[in-house]
Amino acid sequence: MGIFAITNYLLFYDRNGIDPFSQTVPALPLAQAMSITYVTIMVCQLVSIIQRRSVHGFFTRYQFSNPSFWYAVALAITIMLV
Repeated sequence: MGIFAITNYLLFYDRNGIDPFSQTVPALPLAQAMSITYVTIMVCQLVSIIQRRSVHGFFTRYQFSNPSFWYAVALAITIMLV
């Protein structure tokens, strides 16, 4: 998760042509890079939670046995998008 987050953070700066290690990073790109990093960590956490619900991974019938869980996941994704 940490590697994904740091990679996305650095790739954001690379795509926008900004040196992340300079003393003067503009405020808007800094906020965008931090948001991308935060969303990356949240998505990795959601995937981890879904995968750890069953010994057999994602694709089992057990995954759909708790509708409240999926409402919570949908709520978390909605809050992330907002």
